[in-house]
Amino acid sequence: MSDWPKKTFDFVIAHDIVQIMSKPDYTIRQMVELGKKVIISFPNFAYCPIRLRMLFSGRMPKTKILPYEWYDTPNIHLFTIKDFKEFCKKENISIHSQSFTGLGKKDIPVHLYPNLFAEFAYFLISDNRK
Repeated sequence: MSDWPKKTFDFVIAHDIVQIMSKPDYTIRQMVELGKKVIISFPNFAYCPIRLRMLFSGRMPKTKILPYEWYDTPNIHLFTIKDFKEFCKKENISIHSQSFTGLGKKDIPVHLYPNLFAEFAYFLISDNRK
């Protein structure tokens, strides 16, 4: 991606891919440099049913969005909504908007503990560095 000039694109879209990349931090930094805005989405590993499956089964959970066994999953960097927000703060990345789905793909209000109740997260971000 570094072959392109900074802010070449109005939008860069990363739908459900960050968790499968070998260096997601580097990739996200490259995306916010390349695009004026980045739309990023990912499964939330702190989703309540995932937590409960781990608690009661003692095994890596499987869901509709995480349907793999631990040994054959492409998801090598599982993280949560809180993890992503902390990463953005640390990297000086602005979060312009956020939305969440869960419980059968219904919208989850931002104020309703999305880290617990959201199965999937969507963020609009940009580079805050000058």
